Amino acid sequence: MKIHSKFLIILFLGFAVILATNTSSVFAQVEKLTIEEYNKQLAQCQQRERAAKAEIAKLEEEISGLKDRLSELDNSIAAMKQEIYRLLGYNQEQIDAFYRELQNIRRQINGLLALSLENLYERLDEVDEIGERLDEMAADRRARLPNIAALLREVQGLYEQLKAKAERAKPKIETYDVVRGDYLWKIARKPNIYGDPYAWMRIYSFNRTEIRNPDLIYPNQVFKIHRQVERGQYLVQRGDFLRRIAGLPQVYNDPFQWKKIFEANNTIIGDPNLIYPHTVLYVP
Repeated sequence: MKIHSKFLIILFLGFAVILATNTSSVFAQVEKLTIEEYNKQLAQCQQRERAAKAEIAKLEEEISGLKDRLSELDNSIAAMKQEIYRLLGYNQEQIDAFYRELQNIRRQINGLLALSLENLYERLDEVDEIGERLDEMAADRRARLPNIAALLREVQGLYEQLKAKAERAKPKIETYDVVRGDYLWKIARKPNIYGDPYAWMRIYSFNRTEIRNPDLIYPNQVFKIHRQVERGQYLVQRGDFLRRIAGLPQVYNDPFQWKKIFEANNTIIGDPNLIYPHTVLYVP
C-alpha cells in the first residue's frame, strides 16, 4: 500500500516535469514569433516613412515652384494695374483717394438714413450735394475699375433709398377748392387755413401760377396751402426788406445779393422797395 502511494507521487512529478518543459517551449516559440512580426511591421513602417518623406520633398519642391510662379503673377498683375492707371491718367494714390471718398459717402448716407424725417428735412441740401457728387464720380474714369465700380453701385443703391426717404421728409402740401363767393381775404381768414385775413398774400404768392390777379379767383380752382417754409423759400415777416433778407445767414449772408431775390420774384414784387408780410419768396 505504501509502495503504491510512492509510485503515484513519482508518476505525478514526472508529468509535472514534462508539462513544464513543454510549456516553456511553447512560450519561447510565441515570444519568437511576436518579435519577428514586430520587426516585419517596423520594416514596413520605415519603408512607408521613407516613401512619405520622398513625397513630401517632391511636394515641397512643387510648392516652391508654385510660389515662384505666384510671385511672377503678382508682379505681372501689379505691372498691369500700373499700366491701366497710366491709361486712365491717375496714379495709385489718386485711385485710393477716390475709393476712400466713396467709402466716406457710404458712411454719410447711412448716417442720414438713420435720421428721423424731421431731422432729415433740415439736411436736404446735403442729400442733393451727395447726389451731385455721385453723378460726378460715376462720370470719372476711375469708376471703370472693377472694385470701384462695385462700391459705386452699392453707394448709388443706398442713395436711392435716401432719396425716397427725403421725399417722405418733405412737408405735405394741403389744398383748398375754391367755391362761389370766395376771395383770398376770406379764404385766409378761415380757421382751418391761417385764421388771419392778412395772410391772403401767402396764398397768392404760393399759387402765383394759378392766380394772375389776386382780385379775381374762380370756383373750382385748387390752391396749395403753404404750411412750412421749405428749402429755397422765405416767408416775409413784418419789417423785412430785400436787402435785409439777402443779408440773413440762412439766405445769402450778403445784402448786396438782393437783386437775385427780386429777379426770381418780380411777378409778385412790383416795387423792390415794397414787399408785404406773408409773401412766399423763392430764393434761387
